[in-house]
Amino acid sequence: MTTELWDFDHGMEVEAQVTVLPLVRTPFQGEDYLAARLEFELLSDEGALDLSHVLMSHTEQPAEVRIVDPVTLEIQMTAVSSDGEQPLDFYGLDEEYILPGQRASWIAYFGDTGFDETAMLLPYFGLVEDIEVVDPEDLEDELREGYHMLEDLEHPPERLEARTYPGDVYRERDGGEVSIRDDDGQATLTMDSDVLFDIDEHELDDDADAALQAAAEELERLEGGELFIIGHTDDVLDEDYNQALSERRAESVQDRLDELTDLSVFDVTVEGRNFQEPVADNSTEEGRAQNRRVELKFELPEMEDLSDLESIGSIPDPEGPVGGADDVLVVGAEDGREAEISVEEVYQAGNLLVGRLSVEITENAQGHDSSGVLAWPFSFGADEAREDQDALGQGGQADALTLLIGDSRVFPLEMSGRGFLVGVDDDGGFIVEDLPWYAPMADAYFGGGQGAAEGVRGTVTVLWPLVSSEEVTIDVPVETEHGSREGYDPWRFEEVPVDG
Repeated sequence: MTTELWDFDHGMEVEAQVTVLPLVRTPFQGEDYLAARLEFELLSDEGALDLSHVLMSHTEQPAEVRIVDPVTLEIQMTAVSSDGEQPLDFYGLDEEYILPGQRASWIAYFGDTGFDETAMLLPYFGLVEDIEVVDPEDLEDELREGYHMLEDLEHPPERLEARTYPGDVYRERDGGEVSIRDDDGQATLTMDSDVLFDIDEHELDDDADAALQAAAEELERLEGGELFIIGHTDDVLDEDYNQALSERRAESVQDRLDELTDLSVFDVTVEGRNFQEPVADNSTEEGRAQNRRVELKFELPEMEDLSDLESIGSIPDPEGPVGGADDVLVVGAEDGREAEISVEEVYQAGNLLVGRLSVEITENAQGHDSSGVLAWPFSFGADEAREDQDALGQGGQADALTLLIGDSRVFPLEMSGRGFLVGVDDDGGFIVEDLPWYAPMADAYFGGGQGAAEGVRGTVTVLWPLVSSEEVTIDVPVETEHGSREGYDPWRFEEVPVDG
C-alpha cells in the first residue's frame, strides 16, 4: 500500500509504501499472542520519512497502530509489558528516519484474534484488510527470524498483557440532549439531568419532553427485554440525600416514558446510584453537570442496524459550507486560517464505513507562520468530544468527522474502557486507575504535532459504524453535547456515495 505524506523537515510531499506481513502466532506465559511486522520504504527520490511522527503519539506511544476486525468491530492496541518496575509499550522500530530507497521495520505484539485474517488501521495509509494470521511453521526460517518471536527473545518481558476492546458506537440525537452508546451490544442512553430537572428537584421540567420523546423513539426500535432506568447525581451534599434524589428522578422518568411509549414490553428496573458511578470529575462544575444524569440501559441486537435511523427525525440544517462528493470546500477560522478539504472516498468494509478525506492549508493564521496542527478542520482539538477527554490524542485526532442520519449524529467508531495503567505492584502486576476513557478510530496524531503552513497537505482516515451502504452525509459541527469547535467553520459533504 502506498500513500502521500508530508515531509515537514523538507517542506514537500513524499511517497511512501508499507507492507504488512502476516501476523504470526507466538505463545508466551500460557497465552497466545500475534507478532506483527510492518516494512516501510520511502519511494520518492528526495525528502525523508520520519516514522516517529507517522506511527506514534508523543504522549501514548505507539497509539497509532491498531488491529480492527471489520465484522465484529473488536479493536486492539499493541500489547503492554512490564519490566517489573513500570508498564512499557512493547514494540520496536529499527529506523525512525529513512531517506530515499531506505527501509525500516516495525515490530509489535497483539493478542490472538482467534481468526485466520484481520485488518489493521495505519495512520495516513488507511485500513489494511485481509491480513493473514498464520502459525510459525507456515513461514520460511529467514522470514520468521525477522519477527522476533516472543519465545525467542533474549530478554523477554516479565509480564505481557493484550489490550482488546469492543468497538463502541456512539451517537447523539439532534441538539445533543440525548446520547446513545452501544458497548458490545449493551446500550446506554443518557439524558443530562439539567435538561430534565431544576436543581435539587425531581419533578420534570417543562422543557424535558423533547429529550424524553427522543428516548421513547429509541425504545420503540426495540422488541422488549430488560430495561434499567438509573438516576445519578453529583457529590454535592451527602450520600443519603443524593440516593433519594437519584431514585425519585429515575421514577419520574419512568412515569413519563410510560405515557410516551408502551413500557409493558420491557422488564423494567428503576434505581438510583447517587454519585457512585461518575463519568467526569466532580471537582469542576462542568464535570458535576455531566455526572447529573438519568441513564436507560438495555440490550441491542448483536450488530445493530442503524439504517432505520433515517426515518427518525430529519437532518439538521447546515451551519457552514456545504458541498457534494466531488467538490472542494474552503473552510476557515476566526484567526484567519483557511484550508481546502475534499472527500477522497468512502467505502464499506464489513460492518464498517471507511472514510478518506484530504486537507490542504491555504492560509496561515493571521500574524503566524502556520495554521496550527494539520488536523484542525477535522478535530475538536484539546476539547472534549465525549464525557471524557480522548486518552490517546492531544489535539491532533480527527474526532469531529461525524455522519448524519435522520436527526442522529454518529461519531467515529471508538474503543473505550475503564482504567489507565499507572504502575506495577510488588508482584509485577499492573496497577490500574479506574477511570473511563475513549479513543476514536481515526488518525489520532494527524500532522505529527507539527505546525502546518500554507501548502501542507495530507489525507486522514476515519472509521464509522455502517449506517448506509448507499450514501452518507459527512458533517463537522461547531458544537456537540460535550465538545466545541468554537471559532472554526462547520462544514458538510452531502450525498457522498459509498463504494462496495
